[in-house]
Amino acid sequence: MQIKDTIIREINKRLLKREIRVQNKKMVQQKKEEEKMNVREEVYEQIIEILKDARFPINSLEELIAALPEGLDTTCIIGGTEVTAAEARSLITEKDFPFKDVKDIANLLVERAGL
Repeated sequence: MQIKDTIIREINKRLLKREIRVQNKKMVQQKKEEEKMNVREEVYEQIIEILKDARFPINSLEELIAALPEGLDTTCIIGGTEVTAAEARSLITEKDFPFKDVKDIANLLVERAGL
């Protein structure tokens, strides 16, 4: 009977350790997803703020650049890294125009940036 009890305790101990590892992995993954969402929301809000005074619709890349407060030198902070509009320019093509409002631009940029 003692051997059986010992085996059962050992199995339960191993199952508990496995469950703890699984829960830890889930927590780490959840935290990564939350951090990604926080960065996404932060960038989205920065784009909204940067283009708050823009006139819509914006029909071309030239109009979009002109709507930026500092043109291609306008910056956004992504996860502690400063990104200029010039660097983000490759995320938008002429086929994306026209933009009817700032939310269209923000959604497109965060999606194409992989946020």
